Amino acid sequence: FIFMNIAFASTISPSDTLQVSVTVTNNGEREGKETVFLYLTDVVREITPEVKRVTFLFDFLLFFLKIKTQKYFLFFFSYAFEKVNLQPSEEITLTFELTIDDLSFYGIDVEKIYEAGEFIVSIGRLSASFHLVV
Repeated sequence: FIFMNIAFASTISPSDTLQVSVTVTNNGEREGKETVFLYLTDVVREITPEVKRVTFLFDFLLFFLKIKTQKYFLFFFSYAFEKVNLQPSEEITLTFELTIDDLSFYGIDVEKIYEAGEFIVSIGRLSASFHLVV
């Protein structure tokens, strides 16, 4: 499988939704399934962040672990994923949607924090950055 053409806006604000698209092509000779993971990395934070994460269910898990242990762990999770089934040479464009809550984290006082700054989106070997303006 080949990933190409990752695309999204270079700057977003709290009221925006970031649409991240990527083209996936089956370059094999047989039908195949591929799980496409979108990783989200916050470059600089007030506290040491997870390097990559899944927000949905893992935000609660991360919050719970921080409260229980009073430590901050380094997690390598994806933000979102999509499983595709493609025929040989078939191509599909996937779109992931990020909101301001997906870019937040829990601070030392266990309150959600939204910090302006650079974020990196990675899908396969592709990566690009955008800036959150708060």
